[in-house]
Amino acid sequence: MREVITRRSHGLRLYLDLSVMRFLEIRRSGRTPAPAGFDQDFPPLIAHTLSDLSPDERHVLRSVALLDAFDVALATGPRA
Repeated sequence: MREVITRRSHGLRLYLDLSVMRFLEIRRSGRTPAPAGFDQDFPPLIAHTLSDLSPDERHVLRSVALLDAFDVALATGPRA
């Protein structure tokens, strides 16, 4: 599995980070991660990661992606 992830990452650290997050999420759900589940390029990995977010989380991610820097407390804001 490491070989598949490393080969697909092309050295891109974000790909590696997202793959680790996906691996951990699969394990948390009680499933067993398989190499075939990680044999994908960067765009599908991003799409899969975003599909796991709630609509509110996707909105926050899109908003903070436009900024050079942001404060986590400000981005998460007070909850009503």
